[in-house]
Amino acid sequence: HQQQQQQPRKLMSFVAPSTGSIPTPAPTPAPAPASHSAGRQCSVCSKVVYKMEEVVFNNTTYHRWCMRCKECSAVLSAGSVSMSDNGTLYCRSHYMQLFALKGNYNEGFGTAQRKHDFQ
Repeated sequence: HQQQQQQPRKLMSFVAPSTGSIPTPAPTPAPAPASHSAGRQCSVCSKVVYKMEEVVFNNTTYHRWCMRCKECSAVLSAGSVSMSDNGTLYCRSHYMQLFALKGNYNEGFGTAQRKHDFQ
């Protein structure tokens, strides 16, 4: 077998014709405000929340993994969460189970109470 020697490739460079003016560097963008780069604090763990981790519900910021149901600890999304009056987060099924109205639903609609029929 004969080994072929490869010749190193020559790099060609292109030099732009001189226009007589000195090139100026491109303007550098202004740094982003600290609130955008650093994020906000999670209302559960109080750590910094970056944009990729952020879930905002009811103007409150959470980490995706910190937004959990109080009853079953399931991770919630902004579309599957319910909040009680005191700000506690629940999944929809536990919220309905804990806070659903119980009893005679007819009373609120102007009809007579049926409990008098069974005395």
